[in-house]
Amino acid sequence: MIIEFIHLQNIRSYVDEKIKFPAGSVLLEGDIGCGKSSILLAIDFALFGLRVGELSGAELLRHGKTQGSVTLKIRLGGCDVEISRTLERKKDMITQSAGHAIVDGVRHDLTGFALRFFVFELLGYPVNLLRKNKSLLYRYTVYTPQEEMKAILLISSDERTSIMRHVFGIDRYRRLRGNASIVSRNLRRKIEWLSGLSEGLEEKEKQRVDMLTQGKEILDEINSIQTKVKTAEEDLAERKKGIDALEKQTQEFVSTTAKITVAVSKKEMLERQVLVLQKESSVLTERQKEMSGDAKDFGEKADKLKNEILRKNDLKTQAEHFEKEVRAIDSVMSENSARQKMSGEIVERVKSISQCPTCLQDVGESHKRAILGGEEIKISNFQRIFSKLEDEKKVILEKLAETKKSSEKILECERELTGLLASENEIKRILDDLAAKEKALLDSEKEKEALEKEIVMFKIDAEKNAESSELHVKAKKESEVLDGELSLKKQALARTLQQQEDLKKSLESIELEIADKRHAEKQLLSIKKLYSWIENQFSPLMETIERHMMGRIHHDFNAMFRKWFEMLIDEEALSARVDATFTPIVEQSGFETEFGHLSGGEKTSVALAYRLALNHMINSLADNIKTKDLLILDEPTDGFSGEQLDKVRDVLRSLALRQIIIVSHEEKIESFVDNIIRIEKVGGESRVVKT
Repeated sequence: MIIEFIHLQNIRSYVDEKIKFPAGSVLLEGDIGCGKSSILLAIDFALFGLRVGELSGAELLRHGKTQGSVTLKIRLGGCDVEISRTLERKKDMITQSAGHAIVDGVRHDLTGFALRFFVFELLGYPVNLLRKNKSLLYRYTVYTPQEEMKAILLISSDERTSIMRHVFGIDRYRRLRGNASIVSRNLRRKIEWLSGLSEGLEEKEKQRVDMLTQGKEILDEINSIQTKVKTAEEDLAERKKGIDALEKQTQEFVSTTAKITVAVSKKEMLERQVLVLQKESSVLTERQKEMSGDAKDFGEKADKLKNEILRKNDLKTQAEHFEKEVRAIDSVMSENSARQKMSGEIVERVKSISQCPTCLQDVGESHKRAILGGEEIKISNFQRIFSKLEDEKKVILEKLAETKKSSEKILECERELTGLLASENEIKRILDDLAAKEKALLDSEKEKEALEKEIVMFKIDAEKNAESSELHVKAKKESEVLDGELSLKKQALARTLQQQEDLKKSLESIELEIADKRHAEKQLLSIKKLYSWIENQFSPLMETIERHMMGRIHHDFNAMFRKWFEMLIDEEALSARVDATFTPIVEQSGFETEFGHLSGGEKTSVALAYRLALNHMINSLADNIKTKDLLILDEPTDGFSGEQLDKVRDVLRSLALRQIIIVSHEEKIESFVDNIIRIEKVGGESRVVKT
């Protein structure tokens, strides 16, 4: 990995600055507080984003600004990669927005966490480190902030050992042992469960053998009962053949008996019918005799009545004529009465009038008398005519009354004639009924004689089949007894078959239990082997590998630490090593010296040697990481003497890395680096002033 440039916008003391990084060794030079370390923090942010407890937005975003961004371009394994992240101020909080990565011209827009995951994959860092807030590999292989250079040396030995185990990947063996312990616990539980499940296998197999024996006994009993049932069925079938023949004769007997009953019943009914017909005939004969005497006068009376009835239409026409004349007289009388009334009204008005209503002239008495005289003559004529009309109407009404009286007599003649005709028809009907009754009586007598002969024949047939009927009843009772015995045998067979079915189900159930227990026993043996392998081989092996790996890493780390320390401190009386907890031990003239009692240059030498040893060991163990060619040192020479600075040059040359970025305010370092980037801060704003 080679850094090509970084573009800062509103990041700490930078407003808008693009800084290019060449290959080789590069010195970021400037006064204290000019913004050199800000560039390193921005690189860290571009790669891994904000992390709680390690890098916050408040550390990066320029005061008074609501938004800032960092764009970092790197060369990675032959690919150009550009990574951009943005910071935003929201109320009292500064957060990172979604960012993007451009790989060989292809843009990937990602969330903050997803972009960190993407960078981890690009750099070849183990993904299991992604969930940690700290970027340990980057911290101990590429860049460690100035204030953290000596921090790892000051923490407790347990915490330091834990960090070393994690960085070198040794803790995975402990995790494997822990996971193996969890698996073992689960296997123990399963062994206990399978032991309980497989328990009682021998007893179940014995029960199975007993059930098989019982099943054989039940099968023998079923065969015996089936043989008895078959014999009983054959006997019953043979008996039923004889019963069928007897039943046929019995049916004939029953049929003949029924015919006798029907015939006797019919004969009795005919006898009753004969008596009824005889009585009815006698009654009709008497009635016919009574009416025969009057039949002689029917003709004469009928002819006389018919002649009278012929006058009915003439009288009707005459009555209609009289009624018409009466209506005409009533009309004339009504009109005459109206005129008389009108003349009377005129007389009354004239008598009381004194002035003409039309011309309003006085009416004289002579004129009034003339009018009254004429109207009184009219009234007299009207009275005379009315009296004459009343006399005429009276005569006509008398004639009309006589005519109606004659019509009523004719109606009586009609009713009498109708009665005579009805009597005549009644006589005819009686004669017809009498003839029919005599014929029915004769037919009933004949049918009765035929039934008597038929009853005699039926009784002869019944006597012949009576004996067969008795035999049939006896045979049927015997058959019912056999049928009952057969039914009992079949019930016994059904019960035995049910026992066989129940036993079969029980046998199937116990065989399933046996199969489950055998399977559980088989699983138990397999799991016990696995449990034994984990407990006795795998876990001890992981512990051995862990010790071996930790020992080898400690050995190599100690060698590299001593190498770098000896290069930086050229004093025979002063030596350094790391103990089993990776704690640096400094000895002076054979006596151990605490880290806090060392001089500033000695402390820095120990820290730098430790840092370079970590870098070498991690890069040598992690084959896939792609940051092996880059090293960033933040104030690595704090407290160094001039001679020690010369030795730093030798150290940098021995590293032989493609790009080394050093942050320092030591002017002497300018003489042994390939490139210098000078930073100045003016008016609170940092700028690159010389490259």
